[in-house]
Amino acid sequence: MTMESCSLVRDDRGRMGKWVNRGLSVWTPLLLTSASCSSAGHKSQVSSAAPAASAAPAASTATPESTAARSPRELVDVVFTMSGTIEAGAEAMFCSFAQMPMDDVTAVPSAESHYTPGSHHFLVYRTGLMSLPRGGDTAHLCGSTGVTVAVEGQSNGIDSAEAFTDVTGSYYEAQVPDARRDLPKGIAHIFQPGEILLETAHYLNASASTLSSRIEFRLHTMDPNAVEQQAGTFFMLNTSINIPPRSEATFTRTCPVSQDLNLGLFWSHMHSRGYSFRAWTDDAVTERKIEGGDLYDQPGPDGWSEPHVQNYPSDPPITVHAGSNLMFSCHYRNTTAQTFVFGNSAANNEMCILHGMYWPRADRDTEQCLSGTDSADTPVPLGD
Repeated sequence: MTMESCSLVRDDRGRMGKWVNRGLSVWTPLLLTSASCSSAGHKSQVSSAAPAASAAPAASTATPESTAARSPRELVDVVFTMSGTIEAGAEAMFCSFAQMPMDDVTAVPSAESHYTPGSHHFLVYRTGLMSLPRGGDTAHLCGSTGVTVAVEGQSNGIDSAEAFTDVTGSYYEAQVPDARRDLPKGIAHIFQPGEILLETAHYLNASASTLSSRIEFRLHTMDPNAVEQQAGTFFMLNTSINIPPRSEATFTRTCPVSQDLNLGLFWSHMHSRGYSFRAWTDDAVTERKIEGGDLYDQPGPDGWSEPHVQNYPSDPPITVHAGSNLMFSCHYRNTTAQTFVFGNSAANNEMCILHGMYWPRADRDTEQCLSGTDSADTPVPLGD
């Protein structure tokens, strides 16, 4: 990839957000010259372009790019890939474990993903694992090492516990085939030598044809000595969702902020009953700075589908201060005779998640809103 300077940051669909970061860049796909990076226990893989939607399925290992020797500070991309097959009508969750380079810490200021259309979302977790699980570094249906084909009518890993194995937090999430997350200059996520990541890809094949999927996940690196602040990733869930048949309802989660947090990006995640999503704060200073508006607003009627990514200015940043709260709410319209509760299935469950990136990195409780509280409006029957 190559980077071009630009005064505005675009979201995944090219739409401008209310807040723009004038120090970042937009990306344009070009052929690239493969760089080298090594990781113990892996074969190398070199890629010269984003994956094609028609790429043939194969059991692909997640491997850092190339094998040539390098100094610890040589800047190279780290690339992981996944692939699999989803038969017509099948819903599936694929898992693959990947190991970061062993020789030094890796500083990542930006990352991008490219996948075959049809994925509900692609999500990368950080884990507490010390080594790669046997067979886990080959993409497979979660909970079924070696199985790469999802069949209609089977669970296909959707509710497998492997999708959350030793997860300590989230790093990256995308809901469109081509996505990118950039942080301001001097801000980066820091990965320890040999750190294990868990990649999950959720596919729902509503077509009449078998889908061959391929995903490329590319991490752009920088000199760790040039990092001014370590970034963190928000992964805030409201699991207290219960949407009665033929009704609309709003569910809200309030998350205490333990330290001053500078906002980099926000984006949302819901399933197809999701109408709209918003996030805001009770921080009076921040409210004045944004003139009383929301920190994030994904309007209806299709707020669940390809939600925009909100980028924030970095000089000066938008800061949510210690002692305040972040709040987010999901509004749903359920036109079916089925009750929907929180869960992994895009067809049979709902979700309400606030994703984001920020700095400086906080504790796990803050990143995941573990001490948060939930509230809900009384569901209202839908009119005829």
